[in-house]
Parts: sequence; structure tokens; C-alpha cells
Amino acid sequence: LPGKPFGALVFGRRGYAGRAYSDAGVAPLELRGVGELRSAPTWLRREESASKLDELRYDRQIRALGPSGQHRLQRLRVGVVGLGGTGSQVVQQLAHLGVRDFVLVEDDRVEPSNLPRLAGAAWWDALRRTAKTTIARRSIRRLARRAEIRRTGALRKLSSLVALADVDLIIGCVDNDGARLILAELAAAHLVPYLDLGVGIEIGSGVESMGGRASFYLPGGPCLACADELDFAEAGEDLESEALKRVRVVRGYARDRGVEPALMPLNTAVVGLGMIELLAFATGWRSVVAFSRYDAVGGRIIQRNVDLNPDCPLCGPAFAMGDRHEIGRYALAS
Repeated sequence: LPGKPFGALVFGRRGYAGRAYSDAGVAPLELRGVGELRSAPTWLRREESASKLDELRYDRQIRALGPSGQHRLQRLRVGVVGLGGTGSQVVQQLAHLGVRDFVLVEDDRVEPSNLPRLAGAAWWDALRRTAKTTIARRSIRRLARRAEIRRTGALRKLSSLVALADVDLIIGCVDNDGARLILAELAAAHLVPYLDLGVGIEIGSGVESMGGRASFYLPGGPCLACADELDFAEAGEDLESEALKRVRVVRGYARDRGVEPALMPLNTAVVGLGMIELLAFATGWRSVVAFSRYDAVGGRIIQRNVDLNPDCPLCGPAFAMGDRHEIGRYALAS
């Protein structure tokens, strides 16, 4: 087949052999698992043990997760989108757990109102208008000087979308459904697991509700839209230009959402909920709970059973399409 690359793959009970053929020659063809570790055959899992230095540092974690579990954590490449109240804590916890390869997606800078909930920030960061990616990088470097850190800027940049398509896990800490829509489509198209974290507080005469959710999309499973956790109308508004948004608000076609209440302890609780699921995903110590909610008023965690919607307008058309899904159409002209 001149000019047409092709592959050959043979499966056995204890392993596989594969080669990729092209005009440039023959190269090994490697498999990458895209679902849960627990469902993968043992021969597909890499069980390398941790180094002596890591055994010393991560002794308590290794006692819980085992050497192979700790090694898998350290091999993860994680994209964190949004580095505010929840994202800053996600980065901090990932660095403590041993993750050493990050893609950080954020273009915002620190303001005084961020300080009560932005992990790792100092008072002078608000004065200097420090980039939130700088705060995150500082948090990581305090624990791992040689960590790989790529900062790509805003989500709707082509470089950000390309970088996120190549990670092992996306963690979304965004505050709007437009960004969630982009991430959910990208995850489905490129078979990237996607953990979405969200918090919310509703105020009436007092606190009417307070809580958050952790939603974990595993390729082939139900997505945010299947779980009815994505408002397509709101996402459409979020993806409009700022000029058009202002016009629609003035004319009464859209509402001005304003500033939402926020509390650092609530962010901490929801991030902790999400990080437990990350440990389940990365180490296989149990199956992932894909959809769970934290009710702070009732003091409880609620697990949801969600079925894959065969007619889902999001993950259905996008699933495993890769570059053919053209996720780059969401990129704004620079």
C-alpha cells in the first residue's frame, strides 16, 4: 500500500504484538488503555516499581496504593482547565500525590477578591496581578522542581485544545457550561477521561442550597449531557462573543449572571471528592463512581447511576472521531 500507512496487531492470552508500516519503515505499535484500569487485562498494565527516592518520599501513599499504584500516579499527564478556587486546590493535591506532568489552561490573573479561596496565592499577587498559572506553577515547583509544566493560556486557543487532546486525564474546574461543552466534546472525540468539578451556592433569605458535584467521563460511558448536567442554551450564550453577550443582556434576551458566592471549604470538599475518584481511576483500587454530588446543607454525598444515552447529541457524534471532529473550530482568532 504505497503512501498509505497501516498496522498489524495480534492478540494472545498473555499479550499482544503490533507493528505500524509506512513509507518511512516499520515501527512498534503500542496499545493505550482508554477505560478503567480495573477492566484492562493485566498484561496491558505497566507495573514498574517506584524508585528508592520515591519510596522514601511516598512511603505512606505506597502503603495505601502499592508501588505500582504510586508509579502510575507519577506517570500521569494531567490537563487542568481553570485555576481558580477549585483548580488551584486540584493542582496542589496532584503535586502532593506525585503527579509530575501538567498542562495548565487559564488566562486569568489574581485579583483581591480571589485571595480568600485561591490556594497558593499571597497578598502581593493581587497587587502585582500575577497570572494564575504562575501561582499554580509555584505550588508545583515547591514539591517537584523538575516537573514538566506547560502553560497554554486560554481554553479557546488552538494550542490549548491540541495540548489537551494529548493528556491522560482532563480535570475541568470551569464556571460555565460553554467551557464544559468544549471539554466534553474534546474528551469524547479523543478518548480522554474527563473529570468535571463544579460547586454552587444558592442564596434566598439565607443559604437555600450549597454543594457541588464530581462527574467523571470515561470513554465509552455516559457524558455530562447524558447525565443532564449540561445546559446547551447556557453553553451557547457562554460561547458568544463578549460584544454579542452585552447586546443580548441589554435587550433582555439573556440574563446577566453576575458574581456567584464562593467558599474555600466548599471547594476543598468537592476537590477531595474528585481526587478520591482520580485515585480510583489511576490505581484501580476500586471502580470509579462516575457521578456524585455533595450536599453541604444535608451533610451527605449522593451517588447517581447514569446510563449512556444512545441518542446523546454530544458524545454520540464526537465519540472516537479524533481530529475529524474538528474541535479546533472552538478556537478564537488570535
